Amino acid sequence: MIGIRTALKKFKFNYWQSGEVARRYHEATKSTSDYTSKITDEYLNILVTKLTRKSKILDLGCGTGAITRRLINYGHDVTAVDISLQMLEQLKASCQHETLKTIQGDIFALEALVEHGSFDAVATRWVIPHFPNWIAILPKVVDVLKPGGYFLFDIGSDDNYTIAQERFELDKHIFGYNDDNTKLGKNFYASSGIKELNSIANFANFEVVSINTFGFFRQNAIIASAARGYGFETYKEEFAKHYENPDVKKFVDWFDSLITPGFPYGMVNTLGVLLKKNPK
Repeated sequence: MIGIRTALKKFKFNYWQSGEVARRYHEATKSTSDYTSKITDEYLNILVTKLTRKSKILDLGCGTGAITRRLINYGHDVTAVDISLQMLEQLKASCQHETLKTIQGDIFALEALVEHGSFDAVATRWVIPHFPNWIAILPKVVDVLKPGGYFLFDIGSDDNYTIAQERFELDKHIFGYNDDNTKLGKNFYASSGIKELNSIANFANFEVVSINTFGFFRQNAIIASAARGYGFETYKEEFAKHYENPDVKKFVDWFDSLITPGFPYGMVNTLGVLLKKNPK
């Protein structure tokens, strides 16, 4: 009998193969001025401040290139890996830089896709939270990194995700998901806490450089709970409209730069985690 985690992985991999899904995903993530774009820049800054120009970076589960294009613009050599050929085609159409290399393949089988010890850094965005068995990816990342190389990833905050699970349907319907026809239950997304992250990193031969709170207003279960009757999707759409107002944008950007970094980890939807491979 197929396990729930394997079923979930197969379910999502199949979903991402659609050309229409790739097109919609690109449209949703190509902006360079909305709130998602702003916090993506903040997220990547956790890593790029540690790197020298022309570093070799692996974009893990690149999708249509939301962080690929940024890393190239920062002056780095990027290899982008994704399971979906349709996603990669969208990426190549929007980014034709001569240093970009794309590879179609399963991120759980990196050893078959790229060379051992060949990257200064591995970065991923909106990928790790999709897989409850994400820990299985860490040994693969360790293998492809040079000693002292960095791994940047995001993952759901345990406390915030618990609220989301209890009170909302999240965005499962976007995947054609419901509890009746797939029986995937609470395994749909992954989340973690600080003790777990530190323990896992140590076991996988990583040093924890930093665990960061950012993007307080992005799909935050605390805010969605307070906005009774809104739900995640309505709250997300309403916030996006307000963020277009220059005065609102100025306040939100100030809040995120000064206040959000000092919040307890459970106060935000997602944590940005930077690990460093231990030298052998």
